[in-house]
Amino acid sequence: MRGRPGGAARCGRTVRERSVTRPPAGASPAVRSRARDGGSATLELAVAMPAVVLLLAVVLAAADVVVAQVDCVDAARAGARAAARGETPALVRASALRVAPAGAVVAVRSGGSTVVVEVSSRRAALGRFGGTLLTGATATAAVEATAGAGGAAAPVSRVPPKRPR
Repeated sequence: MRGRPGGAARCGRTVRERSVTRPPAGASPAVRSRARDGGSATLELAVAMPAVVLLLAVVLAAADVVVAQVDCVDAARAGARAAARGETPALVRASALRVAPAGAVVAVRSGGSTVVVEVSSRRAALGRFGGTLLTGATATAAVEATAGAGGAAAPVSRVPPKRPR
């Protein structure tokens, strides 16, 4: 035993290796089971980590789609408000696109006393690994009464006029 490096025993194992792989004689059952489970926590972590990362990616992609949906709803409402005030279709589209998510499409239809604004957007789910999801919203508003022959809505002033001094 003396000339061997690391104090190896005749069977080829060191005393330290032996205590890790086999519990000492007379050890409690808890110590024996812990000695047999050496390294299993690392293996379980290595197996579970890709599943956790995939789950996180799916949750983030779902949150992105939900945010795009809410932005489409807000954009459709903004466009419907502008159309109800009597704005031109170009200004209605511009006001809706200011709020809409990037790459959104805005459609404006008017029919008599109502106007309908539709906003839709395509979102990539999980980047290039997933497909695309279509989000969208529709808002309908009644057109306000116009003032004068010009067809423009009368401006609404909520600030009281200043009194002369």
